[in-house]
Amino acid sequence: MAPTSSGTHSRTRLKRTLVLAAACLALAGSIALWRLSGSGTLDRWQAEAIEARLRSFSHLLPFEIEKVEVRRTWRELLSGRLSRVTLTLKRDEWRVRLSGPLTISKGAAGSGFEIGYQPEASIEPVALGEKGRSDALELEIGVRVAPTLTEITAAGLSTRPKLWRWPQFGLELQKTAITAEWKNAEARLTATIEQLAWKKENEVNLQGLSASLSAPLSLTPFKLGPIIQGSLEARGGEALWREKYFDLPLSKIPLKLELNSGTARARLTVGPPSSRPLEITAEAQTSNGAQKTLSLTWTLPPLSVPGLATTAATIAPEIVPPLLSGIELKEGTLSSKGKLVLEIGAAESAARLRPTSLAGSVRLDRGALRIPKSLFAARGIGLEVAFSRQRGASGSFAVDTILYHRAKARLARTDFSLRPRKGPAAQEWLAREYALAIGDSSELPLQIDGLPLSVASPIGELTLPRGTERLDFTVQTGLTVPPIRARRLLSLLCLPSFSTSRERKPGLTRVPPALVRADFPRVDLGPDWIEPEGKVHAELFGGVAELEGLGVAGLRSATPEIHFDAFVKGVRLDRLGAWLGIGKIDGLLEAEATGVSILSWLPIRYYFRVEAKPRSRDQVIFSPPAMKKFLQLFSPDGAFSRLHWFADAYAFGPLRQLFGGYYLDHAGIILSAADGFIQVRTVEKQGMLKNTAEEGRHFILYGKSNSGFTEIKWPLQGPNYPLIVSAPAISDYVRQLLFRMGVLKPETSDSEKETFDEEPDSGQAACGPPAFVDDRVPDPERQSQPSRGGGPARDG
Repeated sequence: MAPTSSGTHSRTRLKRTLVLAAACLALAGSIALWRLSGSGTLDRWQAEAIEARLRSFSHLLPFEIEKVEVRRTWRELLSGRLSRVTLTLKRDEWRVRLSGPLTISKGAAGSGFEIGYQPEASIEPVALGEKGRSDALELEIGVRVAPTLTEITAAGLSTRPKLWRWPQFGLELQKTAITAEWKNAEARLTATIEQLAWKKENEVNLQGLSASLSAPLSLTPFKLGPIIQGSLEARGGEALWREKYFDLPLSKIPLKLELNSGTARARLTVGPPSSRPLEITAEAQTSNGAQKTLSLTWTLPPLSVPGLATTAATIAPEIVPPLLSGIELKEGTLSSKGKLVLEIGAAESAARLRPTSLAGSVRLDRGALRIPKSLFAARGIGLEVAFSRQRGASGSFAVDTILYHRAKARLARTDFSLRPRKGPAAQEWLAREYALAIGDSSELPLQIDGLPLSVASPIGELTLPRGTERLDFTVQTGLTVPPIRARRLLSLLCLPSFSTSRERKPGLTRVPPALVRADFPRVDLGPDWIEPEGKVHAELFGGVAELEGLGVAGLRSATPEIHFDAFVKGVRLDRLGAWLGIGKIDGLLEAEATGVSILSWLPIRYYFRVEAKPRSRDQVIFSPPAMKKFLQLFSPDGAFSRLHWFADAYAFGPLRQLFGGYYLDHAGIILSAADGFIQVRTVEKQGMLKNTAEEGRHFILYGKSNSGFTEIKWPLQGPNYPLIVSAPAISDYVRQLLFRMGVLKPETSDSEKETFDEEPDSGQAACGPPAFVDDRVPDPERQSQPSRGGGPARDG
């Protein structure tokens, strides 16, 4: 049906009314805008609208916008600039505050908008608030937003503070430059820091730090990775950790990081790319949807032991050099692998990372070391150790060649174990008490050339230190040495110091022709003490000497203490006198030293008795020359060396020999030392002095000639009896006595020389091991032997 003329007229009139109303609204808006621009004030609803628009970007960001504050200036808004926008952002346990000007401009055609933000930023733990807030950091942030305002297409951040601190964590950065950018779904971060200091209980300083990080990054939804790569280099660094200093050679060991966020796995590489570096892999896991664990797996490829020691000494100059004091590491390679599992606790937990399990292994191949001060060296050291938290450690070790002074030995493959002991201490993360066992048979496979000793397989206990405590252990073993000539034994150990020259030197450099054996069924060892049960037995000059009750304490101190008892029985004086060069004596020597205590190699407490007893007759008989030399030994002023020729001939010469020798009723002395003083007494039998005029006197020697009219007497001189002397005086006297004994010349026949002469020296000039680990001195034995791998290889 066609419209009527009246309907058309009505629609035209309505259209005119709407146009007029629109013109009125436009005029009213213009007037209102003119009024607002004149006053410069935004109404509250307009400011809240801007804040709401900023909050609408929160879904594009990886944090929560807690608060937005905008300065309410309409004129700046019209120019695309806000003089100050304050944001409070929160993610997990951290809060960031930003405040500064913000500009908005339109980019190229179709590129959307560009937002520039220059805030002062600070960071703080949510739990601490302002107390844990860092210094303000000036940032430059740029963001490119799509025309629809629903997507961020690119972003960047940079800062260059000269000095920035975070007092809560003791952090301080100097001359820093940080740049971060995100473009094409790829994030990159580079940072250079001239000096980074961390001073919180411990102290760490890094110089010339350079770091880089790159990874794919998605904002909607927020997703970093899955592969994140980074590197860290520095010119140097140092740390003071629990009062121990560490020098960090970071320029020589750059770090590289690779993180796979998809599998929560990270790999850290330590070392230059040209070498086989240390690799550490970290993997986070979730158990039952709540409990988290962090697994650290490490792989250390075979590295040079001397190089590792040098690097470790550089890193920890206060720890490693004292541990290696006097030890020269010459050869060997060390490798290791294992896994450590840590439980990740809650944020408020005191220990956020708590270890739960540990397992790994260590291998040493063809190790070689030398201790010049102790004249000790070892080569071909092989070690294999497998360890875990639950089972402790076990493995095997072997040494191809052991040199100590002139002794040469070898140790075949020997198994050992270190098992945690049961009890409350075993419930700790790492047990402190372990049971130790070395060897899988009754004896260690130790062989010493020329010394067929037997060492029982050690067992014992080991306690790890805690806090200021020291390592403590108790080991039980045994030692048996079959009969061996004393000279051979002492020559191997260079005790006393032998000379390759046949020229006699003053001092006791000669060894009596004794046959020595040792039997210690049990020997207890500790960190600085030794307590053997058993004795050393020696056969010499027709008699025996025994040493028992031996004990050593304070081995690691400057004043070690030694205890022992010694006994000598049935030693023939004719053989002893001939070996010393004194002359002919008929008698037996008996002696004892009980309760002996030697502190710092000086005797401080003892009971010593020495006595000459008859052998073939009723009295001890000295020939005149023997008596003269004997008296010369014990005469400190050399009085018998200055006798008139007639007196000398009468007392000790041919005239005396016509009347026979000297017959002694008794000869001996007793020394008791304590508290720095020594009590001296004589050895006498009651009623031995027949002359009543001499009763009450005391004689070291007392006797007469066989003619019956000449007697010999050596009285103990002193105002009181027993005689009290100081320990230093006796020490000087003994040193002089040993010197005079060293210059005596043996007066033996050819047959006696064959019996008493020592074994010839081996011809080795130096009393110590050869420099077989010195590249300048090749070892023929080592060159002639085929390579055996240098370690205790296991079957399979």
